[in-house]
Amino acid sequence: MTEAVMDLGNFSVSLAVRDLAASRAFYEALGFEVTQRLASGAFLVSAREEAVAKMEADGVLASVTVDLAPAIVARPLDGARSELVLGAVMAARRKAMGDELDGSGVILGDFDSQVDVYHPAFFRAGSPAIWLDADGDGVLTPGVDGFDWDGNGSLDETEILRLLDGRASRIFGEEDERRYGTEDLGYNPAWDYLYLDQITDGRRNVGPDVPGADGLAALGEPVFVADDVNGDGVITFPEKIVPLDGSKFLAIRDGNVFRRGENLAQYMPQGPFRDPSHATSMMGASAGGQPGYSRWLGMAPNAELVLSSYESIAGPSLTAGMQWLADEGADVINTELGYWGLVPSDGSTELELLMDALVMEGRILVSPAGNLGSSQKHANAVINGQNGAAYHNEVVAQSSPNYVAMSVTWREGNLGMTGSFSTSDGDVIDLGVDTPGGNLPSGRQYSVVSGTTIKGAGYLLLSLGGGPNLPASGNDLTLQNDGNVPANAALFIIDDVSTWGGGSGFADFDVEGCMNPPSLSVETISLGAYALHSGPDYAPYPEAHGQLRAFSGRGPDLWGNPGIDIASPDNPVTARAEAWPLGVPEGLYTSYTETGGTSGAGAITVGVAALYRQLHPELSGPALRDLILENALTDSDVTSGTPAQWGAGRLALPQMLAPGGPPSVSGVEPAAIPPDVASDITAAVTDDADLTDAKSRWDFDY
Repeated sequence: MTEAVMDLGNFSVSLAVRDLAASRAFYEALGFEVTQRLASGAFLVSAREEAVAKMEADGVLASVTVDLAPAIVARPLDGARSELVLGAVMAARRKAMGDELDGSGVILGDFDSQVDVYHPAFFRAGSPAIWLDADGDGVLTPGVDGFDWDGNGSLDETEILRLLDGRASRIFGEEDERRYGTEDLGYNPAWDYLYLDQITDGRRNVGPDVPGADGLAALGEPVFVADDVNGDGVITFPEKIVPLDGSKFLAIRDGNVFRRGENLAQYMPQGPFRDPSHATSMMGASAGGQPGYSRWLGMAPNAELVLSSYESIAGPSLTAGMQWLADEGADVINTELGYWGLVPSDGSTELELLMDALVMEGRILVSPAGNLGSSQKHANAVINGQNGAAYHNEVVAQSSPNYVAMSVTWREGNLGMTGSFSTSDGDVIDLGVDTPGGNLPSGRQYSVVSGTTIKGAGYLLLSLGGGPNLPASGNDLTLQNDGNVPANAALFIIDDVSTWGGGSGFADFDVEGCMNPPSLSVETISLGAYALHSGPDYAPYPEAHGQLRAFSGRGPDLWGNPGIDIASPDNPVTARAEAWPLGVPEGLYTSYTETGGTSGAGAITVGVAALYRQLHPELSGPALRDLILENALTDSDVTSGTPAQWGAGRLALPQMLAPGGPPSVSGVEPAAIPPDVASDITAAVTDDADLTDAKSRWDFDY
């Protein structure tokens, strides 16, 4: 890829350089500056053309790759906890160890979009508190009853509990639609929150709108969840409300770094070219909600969170963003991005090499394999040498893309590649000659770059744009290698008008092998998606519960390995980012949504990986990865498929972490207890195990 770097002239670019020479001062004088060393052994640098040229001539560079974020990046979204039997597993953990299996002590990292850091799902529950029954009916009524914030024994306007009405939508539904029980406009403690309108403007204010927000428990006006002890959907005395008490986010990297207790409340997740939708739903599925109170609860709701946004124009390096997550102490990391057609597809990108190194350091990395299964954007090819017929594939375009990029990656890196790409309106590109910047008669510009990856695969990258849009059909890709044996290749195509489907594609396409970077990292847990929810209230996909999604990315990888490690459920209901009209959070609702794709499966998987890490802090990264795969479940869907589709099987936790089932408890309590009179409350506990050393916990002050 050196030719492409050289064509950048005197522009400073981020590069990943391996095996840095000892005589660094000489090259620094030419414009070579090291900015960071990565866990993979590579260096992030900025460099001028003459510095790179001299270092290449002196033979001090093992490899050089441009480490800018790809021009096009796509994002691979209540029943998930039931699907994975987390309730039984947690009961067993409670029985065996006396503590909660909820991600406590684990830092969960996400590599994703911006996030709605103010969503109530991303705060911890504090200590239960007594509310004041203003109308004396014994039932908590928003807009009437309140919380005595100043402790003077009465309520004023700023102490009335206001409703943050919960509403949930389908993944492709309108934000204001109501599904999954939220059609009921009354107060529902399982998904509604309450707040104090201390600014008296009729909405929940957060962040920069509230003076001193960084020192406030909910990063703004106070917010409460309610403890519906008997689960009847109504809060009555002596049931209590619970203030939200501290953000789960330790830090967010989005251009600047925003830290809890310092400047987290200054973070503005939405604006021009900024959209918090994806990460809000992903991190909600991983770790959202308050245990014991929330209907839509993430897999590891007491994990600490760190987010690195790869969309920030102030921080375009993918590897720097990933290294930051590691430096912040992330134990498990979810890579919610996908790119193809722009880089070699053999697992050799600098991001994938860094991911491999982070696992070897002790972390778990999770990578959704993408959603190209229902597209025409991937093809497998056996490309003959000079003694055989050339390979042909037609490139078709459904939506008139202007920019198109293609990658060809083949195992036999000792072989070179020749060929051409011709459009049906007369442009012809010679693929046998590297051309960092070429011009065509139509007015289009193009580049052709080829080489050998650090893993020994050959690659050819073509990009084409400007001028007229690509014709809908009749565009021919012709390839032939320069040897006398076939080359086994994977082809990908991407464009500027589509992501996972539509747009450009190959007429002769393949679903097998359509998983995309960075899920080709060897040490990451690469995953496919199966249907969690189905039916008219959910996304209009045809698969029944438990079936592999047709869109799910799958192997084998370029080297013939299965590629996919495991499959996970894909469409939980989880947090949805707040609406921010005119750059200000609306502050009227608590929004939820069905999510989906291998993104949703990745969010569930990284949450479960956090539980495994909580259970086994002593295990190395590879050992913990192996344990997760060893506990995968198989059934008829899995066995009727292939390892390239399902990997080891369905994601699971060990069904029980202690012998037998959870204990049963029954209580006998008096109907009424007079004030200041002692009374006995009897609880009977039965179990199939020895209870000699059993421990019990009681909730008092109710």
